[in-house]
Amino acid sequence: MRSHVAAALLAVHGSLASLPLPGGEGGVGFDDLRYSPELRRLLVPAGRTGRLDLVDPATGAVESITGFSASRWSAGHGDGTTSADAGAGLVFASDRTARTVEVVDPGARRIVARARLEGGPDYVPGADSADLTVLAVGSRGDLSPLGSVPTAPGAHCVAADDAGNAWVCDPAMGRLLVVHDPFPAGR
Repeated sequence: MRSHVAAALLAVHGSLASLPLPGGEGGVGFDDLRYSPELRRLLVPAGRTGRLDLVDPATGAVESITGFSASRWSAGHGDGTTSADAGAGLVFASDRTARTVEVVDPGARRIVARARLEGGPDYVPGADSADLTVLAVGSRGDLSPLGSVPTAPGAHCVAADDAGNAWVCDPAMGRLLVVHDPFPAGR
């Protein structure tokens, strides 16, 4: 029933596409998803796959950086690389299993440095909702809800790109969902 509701809402308000990730067939323990304007890529720490995926939102091309801890998916998001951010031309990513922070050269697509941590790195996700709520930001920073779009059970990471698309993780299916703006700013 819920999938029919999602399909109906998307047909009225926008479109939804999926992008399979390398090694994601068995599920991915997503925890974080971020867009880097500097790299013009989505940073997709692909959990248990042992990869940090860089996704070009314009083409859907996926470049994988390997070398992170890999494991079988256990329906959680505590294995492998689960969080990443970019700065100064580099990507900094956690590896929860190895208890390290890795420094990645995105141009060379390889890990160039790592630091061992005393404890496991973490990221605190939002609520475990299967809906993406879209908010408008007013000129004074005030927020008002425009509406919601159903996504996937357990989806709690999202990033937006320069074109206004929202990229949402689907952990059980090991893919990203692309929500094309159902509430254009001109409305």
